[in-house]
Amino acid sequence: MQVQRFVYGAIGLWVAIASTSLAHFLPLSSFPVIGRPAIASSESTVAFERMGLPRSVANTVRRTFQRDYQNRIDNIRIAHVKLATWEDCNPDLPQGRFSYRSCETTPRRGWRVIIMAEFPTINQTVMRTYYVDRRSGAVASPLEDVSEDMRSHIATTLQVSPGNLQILAAPEETVLPATACPDGEFCPIPPIYLGWRILAMANGRDHIVRLRGIGSPIPTNTWFDENDEGTLGTLPAALANAVMQDAQERFNTPELILATAPDAPANIGVQVESIQPVAWNECGGGGGPSQPMRGACPNVTASGWRVVVAGGVSSEPLRLVYYIRQGAGAGDWTLDGLQSLSEAAQRRILAQVAEDTGIPTSGLRLFWADARFFDRCLNTREGVPSCGMDIRPGWAVQILVDQTIPGTAIQQTLLVYHTNITGTDVRLVSQGPWMPPQ
Repeated sequence: MQVQRFVYGAIGLWVAIASTSLAHFLPLSSFPVIGRPAIASSESTVAFERMGLPRSVANTVRRTFQRDYQNRIDNIRIAHVKLATWEDCNPDLPQGRFSYRSCETTPRRGWRVIIMAEFPTINQTVMRTYYVDRRSGAVASPLEDVSEDMRSHIATTLQVSPGNLQILAAPEETVLPATACPDGEFCPIPPIYLGWRILAMANGRDHIVRLRGIGSPIPTNTWFDENDEGTLGTLPAALANAVMQDAQERFNTPELILATAPDAPANIGVQVESIQPVAWNECGGGGGPSQPMRGACPNVTASGWRVVVAGGVSSEPLRLVYYIRQGAGAGDWTLDGLQSLSEAAQRRILAQVAEDTGIPTSGLRLFWADARFFDRCLNTREGVPSCGMDIRPGWAVQILVDQTIPGTAIQQTLLVYHTNITGTDVRLVSQGPWMPPQ
């Protein structure tokens, strides 16, 4: 199997991950209406009013639930209601949707509602959690719908204990057959099943795990096998597939589609640009990964491979640079942030930092960059329900201010920002003094 280029088709403003053998994965809340609108079953007004939920608010939750499942669910009923307080942003898109812009959260008072319905075409019951108030409408809280069984599956996949697992985001996906739908909103093809795309933090590293609606893992794609020696060289196929899976997740962001011109083809191209054997010294010698500043470093020579994966769109070309050590396991690779962060993204980041701080870009230095996955709010709004609705690839960057702090001799200021993959959304996380290591 010789596979060197993969193209992901985009539907609407969202990226569909096109599997060569299994299915299309689409963000659940963004796919157009599939088939005829289902008629929600009647529910006794007394039932939810006994729970303390006003009729108008109950109708808001039901309409939002129906919309989020593309009008394909039946027999909607409210299972549980309780008074709640929380903080969230105001939706800034039509139909109560959220964009990726930074926002100030405001306190809310209202109800936490658990609602359930039937998805008749796949014989599946769905039960979801919403927060709703009289003023701002209903907002799904997907993190609360990650069950203990799902956590157990994720922990097993990542080989950690459930107690050492943090779930950061959990957008739902609908998995369609590989057959494409016709143009327009009507699509007679029912989904194969509902699924989850989970962003989890384990052992200080973020991971994306895909699960079926019932919690079992979804098999990942396979790009290479051991017969692809012409492309892989001495790199094992399992390691190449692990890198491609990670690159696919990072390029799978609607922000790349939004960056294209209105008349541009809505395709995300992804290809292996190069695979090279390399050797490097841990103190920074050779053509290896970027090395952090440290006082002492081991004089050790390592060898492995440098894999460059290119992707993005014509207006925003991107490259991801991976390093894999000889003898590494399937997940033991390094995505070099400093070598992967595009010049265009760096300029945007430094320009935003300069605007925030009042320091010219000439006085700022990009000190370090880590490739990361974030929630919709770039991990800057803990406990906000809508932040867990989406996963965004990006960078955790450290900016060094080349100015000494008054009253000190050598201290400098280190700013930490989270940014999306293109550097168009930059948010301050922390700042403090920095001193070089001994």
